[in-house]
This record gives sequence, structure tokens and C-alpha cells, in this order.
Amino acid sequence: MSIGRTVTDNCVVVDTPQDARPDFCRTARPWGAATDVKFLVVYPLPYDIQTSAVYQNTAGIPITASYVVSNAAIAPSLHRNLSDCAIGAATCNANRTIALIPDNSLFEPRAQQLDLRFTRTIRFGGTRPAAPEPRHL
Repeated sequence: MSIGRTVTDNCVVVDTPQDARPDFCRTARPWGAATDVKFLVVYPLPYDIQTSAVYQNTAGIPITASYVVSNAAIAPSLHRNLSDCAIGAATCNANRTIALIPDNSLFEPRAQQLDLRFTRTIRFGGTRPAAPEPRHL
């Protein structure tokens, strides 16, 4: 089992509109979104058959959404060009990316995976194949 949590706090710097909103500048991934569960079971069966199962339950990936706003759309409300534009430039191709969803607030569904394996040792000439010698580096 793996459990962890990361909190990101960027509330001090106010450079873009979303940084001024508390729900966008301080983000904390929920405990459930940072928890992974994994199990491994190996069980021998009769006739040299061995079975194993691996179960994994992992957190879904975060969902993000953003909106790219061009200087042409921002300049009329600022009454100036963005700071990336040259002073006195008639045209400017600068833009700003605005997050529409706060980081670590929406996630894909959790992923569940189950792997089953059945193996059998086959004997040739009445002997069992030897395991390979371990290599030491």
C-alpha cells in the first residue's frame, strides 16, 4: 500500500487572475487520489502447477482544463498590451493560459487490474530443469 499527499501553495505570487483565487493557488491532492493498493498471491497446486494473482488498484489521473486568451482579447480590458509584447508594438502574439479547473480537484476513475497466472513445470527424462545460477556483479 502506498499513501501520500502533496500540497502546493502558490498564493504569494499574484501574476495571473487564477493565482488570486484561493481555490486555484493552494491545491492539495485528496488522500484517496494518492493511495495505491497492490497485492500478490502465489499458491502451489498439485501436479507441479503453480498459480499466482496480482491485484492493483491505482488512483486515476487528474483532469485539467485551460483556456488560452490572446493579447487581442486582453488588451481592451487592460488598456495596454501584455508584458510579453514589445513596448510600442502595433501587433503582439502573446497570450495567457487560464486554468478553468483547479489542480488536483477532478480525477479519472480509479484503475483496477487483476492478473492471473498458471504455470506448470514440465519434466524431461525424469528430471526437473535446474534453476539458473544466480549472477553476482
